[in-house]
Amino acid sequence: MDVKKNTRSKLSLTALLFSSKFIKSPVIRIAIIFAIIIACLLMIKVAIMAFYITVFLLVTISIWGTWQRFAKLKKSKALS
Repeated sequence: MDVKKNTRSKLSLTALLFSSKFIKSPVIRIAIIFAIIIACLLMIKVAIMAFYITVFLLVTISIWGTWQRFAKLKKSKALS
């Protein structure tokens, strides 16, 4: 694939990656593809972990709030 200078800004990342003018070595192309795949997988993993942490915090806060309400109710019944 031949890339002209004036159309370089219009090319997609895939076209630039597989263009023989910019990246000549196939080993470097494969390494870049693997790096992109690994980066995407890591971003997905971080998003899933953030979701789990958010759910854990919401459950913890709700349990703690319920326990505080129960303790306050128990204390007021013990006083009366």
